[in-house]
Amino acid sequence: MKLSRLACRGVASLPDLDCDFVSPATGRPHELVVIAGPAATGKTRLCDLMLAVLEVVAPYHGIVRAPDWYADAERGARVELGLVVDDG
Repeated sequence: MKLSRLACRGVASLPDLDCDFVSPATGRPHELVVIAGPAATGKTRLCDLMLAVLEVVAPYHGIVRAPDWYADAERGARVELGLVVDDG
């Protein structure tokens, strides 16, 4: 399974994001995605967000509480995660 797209709006501690992880040359997701940046810029929060979304789809680890992710409780938050599952 490979990550092809990530979009989030209204997630606490993260700016609104639209990320495309598909290679224009091959039309397939990149083999490797690296999240890098200075300290306290949201790298861990971004990884936790992706795991939380996956857990909502197929619970396996713990409990995901939606209010923990809202930047604004009245507006809520929205996350879209694109995944590609190949034959392997």
